[in-house]
Amino acid sequence: VKQKVKRDQMFAKLIDIVKKGKSFKYTVKLLNKIGKILKYKYVKVTFKGKTYKVKTNSKGIAAFNVKLTKKGKYSAVFKYAGNSNYNSISKKIRITVK
Repeated sequence: VKQKVKRDQMFAKLIDIVKKGKSFKYTVKLLNKIGKILKYKYVKVTFKGKTYKVKTNSKGIAAFNVKLTKKGKYSAVFKYAGNSNYNSISKKIRITVK
């Protein structure tokens, strides 16, 4: 008899938005449903048609830096693919440059 592995739901929280001139830093923190951080997991960030791969640190935080020089509205999508213990998740953020 095979036993099914219970998969926890994973959460991504947008925890930091910093504007430095026209450079921006976005960070996402990966947690499981009981708040345990997920260390050293890869997160894909899609921004302006390009995909970047960033890794969470020992605190479960993945950071993405971008420099925007044109006014307008932008969006970025952070995706964690999941594994045998955690489901996949994505988080979309919107950026407005004035």
